[in-house]
Amino acid sequence: LPYKAPILGEEYLNFTASSKSVEGVKSQGVELNPGPMYTVSITDRHLTKDRQQLYILHFTSEQDIVNSNTTVSRSFRGKTIGTIVNILLNDYIDPEKAGNDFVIEETVGIENIVIPNWKPFKAINWLAKRAINKNGIPNYLFWESNGITYFKSVETLLTQQVKQEFIFSPIIAAEQKKE
Repeated sequence: LPYKAPILGEEYLNFTASSKSVEGVKSQGVELNPGPMYTVSITDRHLTKDRQQLYILHFTSEQDIVNSNTTVSRSFRGKTIGTIVNILLNDYIDPEKAGNDFVIEETVGIENIVIPNWKPFKAINWLAKRAINKNGIPNYLFWESNGITYFKSVETLLTQQVKQEFIFSPIIAAEQKKE
């Protein structure tokens, strides 16, 4: 690919990764569809044969591209952290209302906050450390998965129904096995 056309960083990739071999769930499987991912770099490029090469393409989401090109310098008075996160995502990450999905759990407590020229995601991660849920527990997380951006408490995540179970089992080389 890099020999046919240079990778400039403007390319995007839409893909779906799936696995139907998850143990115990033969009919369902697992599907990952992150939405459009944008190329940010190419590394570990090795020529393996005359006309064959291996390399690693690094991608990121559209929201991360917008985040890296945006800063927030703003004060918020008399608002909950959940409301502030909602404003940051809608005004700075999705200003043109492109239809990005945001799932934001409400927080308690009124805050007066100044964000001093930070990237929106840095500000939201900082707010996650200060956010308190309805039970008075400060354990919020901020992440993106399958094209949806979440701001939720760990407590809420623990009460949700399990969608998929995974078993981590590293492969042990024959010479490492102990008899």
